[in-house]
Amino acid sequence: MQPTGNDCEQDNDGCATNPCPSMKGCVDIAASEEQVTGLSYTCKDCPIGYQLNSKKTKCEDVDECKITPPCGAYAVCENNYGSFVCNGPKGFRKSGSVNCVDINECSEKLHECDQICVNNLGSYDCRCYPGFARTDGKCELTEKDPCTLINKSCEYNCRNGSNGAECFCASGYKLKANNYSCEDIDECKEKICSQICINTNGSFSCSCYSGYTLNKNDLRSCDTCQGNTYGYNCSNTCQCKGRAVRCDNVKGCICQSNWKGETCEIDVDECAIKPDVCPADHKCINTEGSYTCDCPVGYEDINGTCIKIK
Repeated sequence: MQPTGNDCEQDNDGCATNPCPSMKGCVDIAASEEQVTGLSYTCKDCPIGYQLNSKKTKCEDVDECKITPPCGAYAVCENNYGSFVCNGPKGFRKSGSVNCVDINECSEKLHECDQICVNNLGSYDCRCYPGFARTDGKCELTEKDPCTLINKSCEYNCRNGSNGAECFCASGYKLKANNYSCEDIDECKEKICSQICINTNGSFSCSCYSGYTLNKNDLRSCDTCQGNTYGYNCSNTCQCKGRAVRCDNVKGCICQSNWKGETCEIDVDECAIKPDVCPADHKCINTEGSYTCDCPVGYEDINGTCIKIK
């Protein structure tokens, strides 16, 4: 849109017709510069992680995983809108932003063994105490119960320990002071979850605060929402229309100061919220993404003061 006024000194909003490709954002050019260049607006670059499509009509996501594998050993690259994330396959956990390390399922109580857990790379094995053998995924007694020899009864089971026959409990439980009955272990007291822990009988579960998602491999640690996702379990996607400062992992679009709304689609009327934003002798005129301070009809701005035209 061309500037108006006797000397083309009054600026019109060159961005009013949304002339830029989707997501690029538009910057209006002042009337004084427009008179020299003939341009009424300029378009911003595509947001990081996006590139202009071949038709130059919109910004499209860049698949970083296909360009140069950015992830380290054991990590798997997953593309998302505007970015990418390096995730660990089953049995591995992220270490930093691009690498992964083996998860020790035994020490972190991620296993389903009822007696002995042995960790290995990316997984674990379940084994039994002497006198027991695994049958249908559980350890079953294969020899005579050693506690019967000393007339001792156990709530769960008995084994030959370093000091002779002794009672023991299944994983997730511990012996009470009476040395024969079992009680639940409150794993939450061991701070086994990185954020929220709920203890259950013989087990526990972890969950995360808003802005994070539970790591699908270890079910213990919480990962920050990646790319343009946010909210509980990172289930929402930012669609900020190029008018945001960033996508916050908890709140979503953090808009530029002159925009508001869930997707930063609503122009802030500076004239309404800041009545004194312009000098007293000027009139405030709201524009898309900004405002102007103009003199009344019959006046012109001279060094910041409205002077009546003779």
